[in-house]
Amino acid sequence: MGSTQSPIGGCTLITSAPCSARNRPRQFSPAFNWSNQYQIDLENPFGALTPGQIPQAVGVLLGSPNTRGLPINNSTNSCFLIANASQYLYVADRPHEMMKKMKAGVPLRGIGVFGRAGWAPQETNTITGDGSVALFARGLAESRAYDSVGVGWYMNGISPDLQNQVRKYTRGAINVQNEQGLEVFYDYALTPAFRIIPSYQHIWNPLSAVAAGNTDTDLWMMRGTVVF
Repeated sequence: MGSTQSPIGGCTLITSAPCSARNRPRQFSPAFNWSNQYQIDLENPFGALTPGQIPQAVGVLLGSPNTRGLPINNSTNSCFLIANASQYLYVADRPHEMMKKMKAGVPLRGIGVFGRAGWAPQETNTITGDGSVALFARGLAESRAYDSVGVGWYMNGISPDLQNQVRKYTRGAINVQNEQGLEVFYDYALTPAFRIIPSYQHIWNPLSAVAAGNTDTDLWMMRGTVVF
């Protein structure tokens, strides 16, 4: 599980699940993953460190890739659980159009909600709990049938083991807290297959900036997608 997540930008509701009683499709999709790849052991991440290595070690705990020369203790047993759920609240497509789109895997025009929740062991994952929820609207205007807009919130629960280690190595100077973010995006279709997606995020307690003492930050992004 990563350190910072964009919960909604550019995503669309999945419509492969059966219709509800009122023709408002929904889906629930759980997943489990186990890994034997090397992961830093956050319960006991390092061997003996020299005073000069401590700032580098703290940087690694906060996401720096510079591990050169550090006596790192690794684990080869990690996993995560994650589940996605979506529900249309309103569908603008006519019933026969809706069924054709669902069979072809094409997103419907309408309004819906999307949610995600995940868990991972705190000993081997920077993020041990993750949750997000978003509200979408797609193709409500006849002239912009492929456009979508959304707003969402997410929370990344940072591993207590990581928090304790950072606090120990910095003697309480740095306190890592759970990260939260709010995002607004607009998915603009230049063609049905080519879209640009401007978005804005406000992030509270960003893990990547905690060493600099930043408690919040703003992030503007421009992404593009091409469907083949």
